[in-house]
Amino acid sequence: MVIALNSIASFGQAGWEKIYQNEAATTFTQTLSKKYILAGAEYESMMQRWDVFQTDSLGIIEWDTSFYREAEGMPECIKATADSGYIIAGYYYTNPYLLKFNKYNQLQWESEFNTSYGEIYIKDVLNLNDNSYLCVGGAVYSNDNGLFITKLNENGDTLWTKNYAEFATGMSIIPSFDNGYYCLSNAGTLLKINDSGDTLWTKNILDNFASSSMIKTPDDYLLIAGNEFVEGQLIFLKVNQYGEEIWKKIYASNYFYNSCNSIATTNDNGFITSNYMETSQMNVDGLWVMKLDEAGDSVFSIYAPVKLEPKEIFQTEDGLYLFLANNMYGTPRLVKTDSTGDVITHIPKLQPSVETIYCYPNPFDDELNICLDKSLEKEGLINIYNVVGTLVYSQNISFDEKIDTRMLNNGIYFIELKIDDKIFTNKLIKE
Repeated sequence: MVIALNSIASFGQAGWEKIYQNEAATTFTQTLSKKYILAGAEYESMMQRWDVFQTDSLGIIEWDTSFYREAEGMPECIKATADSGYIIAGYYYTNPYLLKFNKYNQLQWESEFNTSYGEIYIKDVLNLNDNSYLCVGGAVYSNDNGLFITKLNENGDTLWTKNYAEFATGMSIIPSFDNGYYCLSNAGTLLKINDSGDTLWTKNILDNFASSSMIKTPDDYLLIAGNEFVEGQLIFLKVNQYGEEIWKKIYASNYFYNSCNSIATTNDNGFITSNYMETSQMNVDGLWVMKLDEAGDSVFSIYAPVKLEPKEIFQTEDGLYLFLANNMYGTPRLVKTDSTGDVITHIPKLQPSVETIYCYPNPFDDELNICLDKSLEKEGLINIYNVVGTLVYSQNISFDEKIDTRMLNNGIYFIELKIDDKIFTNKLIKE
C-alpha cells in the first residue's frame, strides 16, 4: 500500500517519492514496457514472505503478489529479460533460487538447486542471447566465501557450475567485447571466463578495495565501483578490456564510511551513482547521489541525512534519476530526483561539516565565504559548477576565502573541494 507521495518541481521537471508500507523490496528494475518491478522478502508469522510487485511510471502499484517460504531467503537482484518478462535471483535457505516471470506477471518457472559447496547465494544474473542465464554469487564453506558461477538453460535447468574457492563473492557479471564474460568479486578481483566458465585470466585490480558493482561503459570498457577498506572513501575505477587501469577517482564525504551500492550510465556518457554514508554516531547516516562525467569527475553530489540505504539507480527517459531505498525497518520506497538530482526524503538536506569545508551564507547573494578546517594543513582547489556541469569558478585556497559571486546568475550550484586525491562536494543556491 502506498502511503506517501511528495513532489518538487525544478526547471519544469518534478521529483517524487513513493513509500510502500506493506511491501518488502530489496531490488528493482525497469521492464521493457517501462514498468518498475520490485522484489523483496521479510519475516512474518514464522515464515519468510516474498513480495513481487509492479508499478507504473509514477510508482503507483498496478499488480502485486506474495508467497511464503518455510526458511530464510532473499531476492538479491532482478533483471528484465529479452521476452519482456523478468527474472529474480537470490537464495532460499542455503540454495540458489530463481523465479522467472513472463510479461503478464505469470510465474513461468522456479529453480532451486543443491550444490556441494554449502550455502550458495546469487548476486547477479545475465540473460544470454540464447535465452539461457549466467548467474554469479558466493559459496560459503568453512567460514570463507568463494566465487560461484552457474549457467542455466531457458527453463532453469543447470547446465554447468563452477566454484572458484580462491576468490571472494561474485558481485557482477557482464558480457565481454568477444564471446566471453567479465566477473567481479567483492575483493577487487576481475575474472575473464569463456562460455563454459573456464578462466581465461584474472587480475587483482586494486588492493584494499571492496568492489560492489561493475558496468560496461559507452566506449565498451568497464567501470568498477566500491570503497577503500580502511578509510572508506568511494572509488571508481575505469579499466580497459584486459583489466588495466585507465583512470581512478576517489571521493570522500564528511562521514566515517562510504559505500557505493549502484552505478549506471547516463545519456551524456557519464554515470549516476547511489551511495550510503555511515558514522559511529546515531541518526546521522545518510544517502548520497552523485553524478559523474565520462572522465569520472563529479558533476554534482546530493546528500540527505536520513537512515535510508539506497539500492539500484538509473536514469529515466525524462533525464531524471530513480532509485530504490530502504529504511532501518525495511520499508521500501522509490525516490525520483528532480532535474538537479535533488531527492525527497522528508528531512532537510545535509549541510557540510566544519571539519572539512563550510560555506556561508547558503543561500548566498553577492558574496560567498568558504572556510576549510585548519587541521587539513593543505591548500585545496575550489571548483564551482552550474546545474548543467559547466565550471564557472576555480581557485586554490588554504583556509578562508571570500568569493565575489555577482557574476553568477541566480540558481543552483555545486561546489567541489579537491585536496590531493580526495574530493568533497556540496550544493549551494544563489538567490
